[in-house]
Amino acid sequence: MSQSDLRQLYGKPSELVREAHVPFLDDTARRFIRTCRLLLISSINEEGFVDISPRGGEPGFVRIVDNRTIEFLDIPGNKKILTFTNIVNNSRVGLMFVVPGILELLRAYGNAELITDQKQIAESGGNSENNKGLVRVHIKKVFPHCGKAITQADLWNPDSWQNEATSEVPGIIDMARGMASARQGEPDD
Repeated sequence: MSQSDLRQLYGKPSELVREAHVPFLDDTARRFIRTCRLLLISSINEEGFVDISPRGGEPGFVRIVDNRTIEFLDIPGNKKILTFTNIVNNSRVGLMFVVPGILELLRAYGNAELITDQKQIAESGGNSENNKGLVRVHIKKVFPHCGKAITQADLWNPDSWQNEATSEVPGIIDMARGMASARQGEPDD
């Protein structure tokens, strides 16, 4: 299938949708980012695959440096440092900003750098005990994303949430143990 086949199948987006992007943070993007509590960052691993990782915090955890730059502090996690390793090898990243209760999303992409200089980390509100790194992203493109997937998932409706105590959703320890032991042999069918 070609790109023109796809376009014929799906049709063309409206002019507003086609034109709704800028190479910097406009006022609407700044307002959205200031209220963001969840950031999904995609990076490219050494095998060329896209890797996606969540980052979260209180509104303001993503700091707007200027109209083309944002940054956020590292919060220690599982110590795999996959995103950081990827950024060191390939600076291209994609970003998706999420605000709880809001259907629409804000997306962006650009080039990231990992900063480990403690003086710069401190200037950004971090400290050497809790923050080993600072991710700074130089924005290349920002655009809104419709909330159709959020609506279809009924994501913000508490009545649609599963009760983990009675659900069959495995926890992180169960998944880690299962996957670690599965590495020893082929999975059961």
